[in-house]
Amino acid sequence: MDERARINEHCMMGLSHCGLVFSSRDTCFIAHGFQQSPREVEFFQKALSERGIEPVTARERGAPGRQTFCKKICAEIIRSRFCIALINNDEWDGREVPNANVYMELGLMLGWRKYVIPFQRASQKVVFNAAGLYITRYRCTDLERLTAEEIGKAIGLTRTFTNH
Repeated sequence: MDERARINEHCMMGLSHCGLVFSSRDTCFIAHGFQQSPREVEFFQKALSERGIEPVTARERGAPGRQTFCKKICAEIIRSRFCIALINNDEWDGREVPNANVYMELGLMLGWRKYVIPFQRASQKVVFNAAGLYITRYRCTDLERLTAEEIGKAIGLTRTFTNH
């Protein structure tokens, strides 16, 4: 396995490269829709904190103007040890609608070869382009157990660059 630090050399926004080191912090970026799933996000945050991993979401990070995307999303995904993507669909007039922002963040995670844990309610449909991913499908009754199992696996299979 290559033990050298991976440095981000290509800005997704077309700016000069940021030079951030991948997996340089004991954090987990959680991608989720802001209008849905507060219970799930609370489970994730609690399980991560109990294991010494700082949970990070775009909602919690403040950044002015143009730097919002860079500071709140890109930088946090790059530096996170691993990521969670809560790909629950929004519901509008009885229809399920995938959350474009969450899928964009999931695409960044996958493109940057991050360890990602995708979660989705068992009752919802998986969009076609995510159907090939291993997705942790959950019900209210098993979310806590599945969260603990998946985060435990992620911690065992990842490390921060600074932990040799």
